[in-house]
Amino acid sequence: MQARFMAAVAAAAILAVFAGIGWGQGGAQPKPLVNADIVKMAKAGLGDQTIVLAIQSKPSSFDTSPEELIRLKGQGVTQAVLNAMLNASKPAPAEPVSPQPPPPPAQQTEPDRGPVGYWVGFFSFCAKNQGIIFKPTIYANNVELARMACDTYFYVLAQPGTYKFCATKGKCVTAAVDPGGPYYFRVLPTTLSYSIGQIDASRAEEEIQHHGVGALDLGRVLAPKLVTTNVNNPPVALLSPQ
Repeated sequence: MQARFMAAVAAAAILAVFAGIGWGQGGAQPKPLVNADIVKMAKAGLGDQTIVLAIQSKPSSFDTSPEELIRLKGQGVTQAVLNAMLNASKPAPAEPVSPQPPPPPAQQTEPDRGPVGYWVGFFSFCAKNQGIIFKPTIYANNVELARMACDTYFYVLAQPGTYKFCATKGKCVTAAVDPGGPYYFRVLPTTLSYSIGQIDASRAEEEIQHHGVGALDLGRVLAPKLVTTNVNNPPVALLSPQ
């Protein structure tokens, strides 16, 4: 009889607690469990497992301050139930954020200077102590650019296309200019004249440094709107292909 009476009391306590946090009319959201509900269930003799399940299955709004935990302990709430209350009070973990791909690089806009051009460099060096008189005229598609001197360089900007670059007329090389630049052409003295040939950019830069090649004297420039000796100061006009 005693056992049946205790079971009935426990059942009544559960009903009383859940009635206090019940669903209400029309499917309203249930009231969250609070500290008083836990004390009520503990004093009704409900086991730890039952109270913990109630905490895990219902919304809650517990006060878990140190003072309140001490008070609950004095009201007969066990450590297992206190731990469940603490766990229920933890903030929900943030949803993992999928890494976003970096934005595409912004389109590089050039000042309105007309067609796009690619750098073409001409450089020369002469054997030391040979007294060479070196002054070939450099042409691009029959346009005179500059009179080259020993151990000098200059640059032009060329629109994409095919060009015939010459070191004096008759000593020429044909090359295609496209976005794969920059392009370099090496001009050298020969026994009777001059030679010109295209050279890989990295090798050209090594040779320019190794031979101490410097900027061409602007007094030798024949097309000042097309020629520059400083890539940070682009020429006014661009070379046109054939």
